[in-house]
Amino acid sequence: MATRSASVLNASPKPPIAEAANSPRTTGATVTVMPDTAYELQVRAVSAEGVGAYSASLDIDVEPLSAPPSALRNLVATPGEQQVTLSWSAPENDGGADIDRYEVQVDTGQWRDAGTDLQEVVSGLTNGRPTSLGSGR
Repeated sequence: MATRSASVLNASPKPPIAEAANSPRTTGATVTVMPDTAYELQVRAVSAEGVGAYSASLDIDVEPLSAPPSALRNLVATPGEQQVTLSWSAPENDGGADIDRYEVQVDTGQWRDAGTDLQEVVSGLTNGRPTSLGSGR
């Protein structure tokens, strides 16, 4: 049986971003591409008898696989006795991945893990003292 391979050609931008493995199979070529980039791809067959004609061009746009989530929405602070309850809605866009956790910051201190619930009680506050709260990250 003759060995066959497929080659991906005419990919832009240069340097070449495509690789194909020699294999008796006619499928399984690996193409490496970069997010937010447009490419024009063609494929041709190669056998012991020579190189076949190019396929028609295929234009592809590669979207990023994931990104940070957008800002959370509808942040509300409900004051209580020496505490405040923060509640919010999940971000409109999770960036392509599940939300692992939310974080809350008090008075520009360290961010603390608020878990995956859509609210957090911040306690240990002093009544009558202004406090800066942040949520997200």
